[in-house]
Amino acid sequence: MKSALIIATTHRILPGAGDTLKAATERYTEHVRANEPGLMAHYSYVDEDNLELTLVQLHRDAASADEHVRVAGELIGAGTALAPTVRIQVYGEPGPMVLAAVERNSGEGVTVVMAPHAGPGFRR
Repeated sequence: MKSALIIATTHRILPGAGDTLKAATERYTEHVRANEPGLMAHYSYVDEDNLELTLVQLHRDAASADEHVRVAGELIGAGTALAPTVRIQVYGEPGPMVLAAVERNSGEGVTVVMAPHAGPGFRR
């Protein structure tokens, strides 16, 4: 069985954008829940100081993550206008769409961590 793909993105919340970002994150989360069956889990976390938002996705495989880029691209763009991406972590081997998005972000100065080689693990 191919390994799942885990993606975590961290975003700096712009001053005054908190309430708008919260509503945008709720719309985005509902959209991906309803339209991405390969997205096994999606969580969002805000730090104690309300300065950073981290989104964690668990995809069944790289194709699911590529589909996420296609299905949620417009909403992702709207969210990053309120909270620019500062860090991307990818665990597992990404597909071409995710890899292109990561490379584009890296070129814009976003910190990127890639760990494509899965070790022992399991999922229930």
